[in-house]
Amino acid sequence: MPKRRTYTRRYSKRLLTRNARQNVPPSASSLKSNTTSTLRTTTSNLSTSSKRSLPSRQKITKRTKLDITSTSANSNSNVPMDGYTILQNQVLFTLMCKTNCEGCGNRWNGTININKREGLFVILSFHCSSCTNNITIETSPKVVVSDRRDINVRSQIGSHLCGIRYAGLVKLMGAMNLPSPIQDQIYSKWEKNLLLSIKSFSDRSMKKAVEEAVTAANGRELMVSGDGFWQTRGFQSRHGAAALISCNTTPKVLDIETCNKTCNVCMGALAIKKSNPAKYNDVIRSHHCEKNYNKSSGTIEADAVLNMFQRSVSKYEIYYTKYVGDGDSKTFARLSDKPPYPGKVIKKIEDLNHFSKRMKRQLETKKCEYGRKNKLSDGKTIGGKNRLSKTSPKVVASNRRDINVRSQIGGHLCGIRYAGLVKLMGAMNLPSPIQDERYSKWDKNLLISIKSFSNRSMRKAVEEAATAANGRELMVSGDGFWQTRGFQSRHGAAALLSCNTTPKVLDIETCSKTCNVCMGALAIKNSNPAQYNDIIRSHKCEKNYKKSSGTIESGAVLKMFQRSVSNYNIYYTKYGGDRDSKTFAALSDTPPYPRII
Repeated sequence: MPKRRTYTRRYSKRLLTRNARQNVPPSASSLKSNTTSTLRTTTSNLSTSSKRSLPSRQKITKRTKLDITSTSANSNSNVPMDGYTILQNQVLFTLMCKTNCEGCGNRWNGTININKREGLFVILSFHCSSCTNNITIETSPKVVVSDRRDINVRSQIGSHLCGIRYAGLVKLMGAMNLPSPIQDQIYSKWEKNLLLSIKSFSDRSMKKAVEEAVTAANGRELMVSGDGFWQTRGFQSRHGAAALISCNTTPKVLDIETCNKTCNVCMGALAIKKSNPAKYNDVIRSHHCEKNYNKSSGTIEADAVLNMFQRSVSKYEIYYTKYVGDGDSKTFARLSDKPPYPGKVIKKIEDLNHFSKRMKRQLETKKCEYGRKNKLSDGKTIGGKNRLSKTSPKVVASNRRDINVRSQIGGHLCGIRYAGLVKLMGAMNLPSPIQDERYSKWDKNLLISIKSFSNRSMRKAVEEAATAANGRELMVSGDGFWQTRGFQSRHGAAALLSCNTTPKVLDIETCSKTCNVCMGALAIKNSNPAQYNDIIRSHKCEKNYKKSSGTIESGAVLKMFQRSVSNYNIYYTKYGGDRDSKTFAALSDTPPYPRII
C-alpha cells in the first residue's frame, strides 16, 4: 500500500511537469486535488526542477505577460491603447519618482535619457541612481512589414491632409514643443511610397463603402450627399474638389474628384523657360501634368459631382438616383441639364442644415433692415427679449493649458487653423483640440498677445544688435516669402534679421493684395447691398498692396528701412540680400535716409 501511494505521487508529479511544459491542463482523472492546490504544486515543481524545466517556465512567464497585456487592453478604461497622449517630460519624471525601482525595490530617483530619436519616435531610458538599473521604452511601434515608426507615418499623412507638408509640420511641432519630424530627405524619399499606399487604401475603402451602401439600400440605386471644397475662399481658388457620401446610418465617402486649374511643375518650370528652353521642354514633356480644369472656380463643385455621377455605373455598377444637396442650385441644375443616366430621373432632397442656415441668414438680414427704430404691427421692435435675437453659446473663462495654447499657435503658424488641426490630430491618433467655439473665442485674445509679444521681442532684438554693433548703425539681412509659389500669390511678407552671432528678427512687414472679408462680402453684394455696404465700412480692410506679387519683397524691405528711425531710432547702413537685384535697386532708387547703404 505505501508502495502504491508513492507510485501515484511520482506519476502525478511527472504528469504535472509534462503538462506544464506543453502548457496543457492535466486531465481530471489524474488529479485528486482542487485547482488551487494543483497550481501551487505546479509552481513548486517548476521552481525545484532541473534545467530541463526552464524553457517551460519561460513559456509560462511569457504567456502570463501576454494575458496581462490583453486584459489591460480589453478593460473598461476609456483610454485607447493604440492612441497617443501628449505628456510633458516633467510630468513623466514626477510620475517615475512616485514609483519603486524593480531592481532594488527603493523609491526611484534617477535620470531620464534619450537613447535614440527618429523624428517623433524616441527610445527613453530610465536609470536608477541607487542600483544602476536601466529600463528602456519605445514611444511608438513599428509599421507592419516596414522599419518606419507608426507616429512618423501618421504625422506625414496628417501634414498632407492639412496641406502643410514638411515645412509646416516643423513649425507646428516647434510651437507645440515636440520633437522635430523626420529629416527632409527621408521625408521626401517616403513621399511616393506613401502616396501609392494611400491611393490603394482609399480605393479599397470606397469600394467597401459602396458595397455597404448597396446592402443597406437593398439595391443598386443609392441616395448620396455631395459637397465641394476649395483650397482658398472666395471662389477664386486654383484647386478644388468634391466628394459623394452615402446616406446610411454611418455615412462614408463613395467617390471623390479633384479639379486643378494649374500645375505646380509647369509653374515652377517657367523660371527656366527663357534661360534654359531645352531643359524646360524636357520637364514639360516628362512630367504628369496636374491641370485638368479650365472653367471658373465657382463651377468646380457642379462639374466634379457630374463627373462622379457619370462614372458610377462603369466604376461601381450603381446609380445615384437621389441627391442631397447643400442648397447650391448649380449642382442640381447641371445634373438636370446633362442627365448621367438615360431614362432615370434624379430626385433632389433638401438638406435641413443648409436650409436652416439660409433661413437664419435671411432673418438676420431682415433684422438689420428694420433695426431698433422701426416697429412692427404689434408696436415692438423686431429684436429684443423673446423676439428675434442672436443666440450664441457662452463659454466660461478658465485657465488654459499650455499644450492647447501651443497647438492653437502652431495651427496659425502653419495656416491650418482649427479644421486642419482636427485632421492632423486625427491622423496622428492624438486627442482632438479644444472645441470650435472656444477656439474661436480665444483667437482674438491670442492675436493681441502674440502681437504684443512679437513687438517686445523685436525691440529687445534691436537693442541687442545695437549693443553688439556699439552704435545705432546696423548691418541687416532681408528676405521675402509668399503664401504660394510662382510669384502669383496674393499674400506675402518680408523680414529683416540682425547679423549678430545669434541672428534675430528686427522687423516684419506683410503685404496683402486681397482682403478675406471683402471677398466674402461679394456673395451678398447683389442680394443685400445694404448689409454689404455696412460690412465694407465697418471692417478693417487687410488689402495694403496693389503692385505685382514679384515686387512684394523689395516693397516690404523699403518700408521697413523707411520706418527704422521712427520705430527704433536706428539706421540700416549695410544690407545682406539674397542676390535679388530688385530689393537693392528699390533701396537705391528711393533712399530711406540721406546716408549711403
